[in-house]
Amino acid sequence: MMTGQATIETAVQAIKLGAYDYLTKPLEPEKLRAVLEGLKQVALAREAGALRQKLSRRWAPTGIDRKIAPDARALPAVESNCGDRCHRVGQR
Repeated sequence: MMTGQATIETAVQAIKLGAYDYLTKPLEPEKLRAVLEGLKQVALAREAGALRQKLSRRWAPTGIDRKIAPDARALPAVESNCGDRCHRVGQR
């Protein structure tokens, strides 16, 4: 939030309502740059957290997987697309 009439009360209220920072006029360019960089870091951290959560849901082992192979670490065999030059991935 940016204001020309800064008071402690308005600063506290703005932060309680979710403002990231409280800037006063006249605006200092270095302070604005620091706030913008901080906002970018917050956005990246939120995105990373959301992606981690999405991956953990997508790749979480199911109960049956753990019962069949509780210590499994191998990848399943898949066909390669390189013809006779290659072996079947997962088998040697």
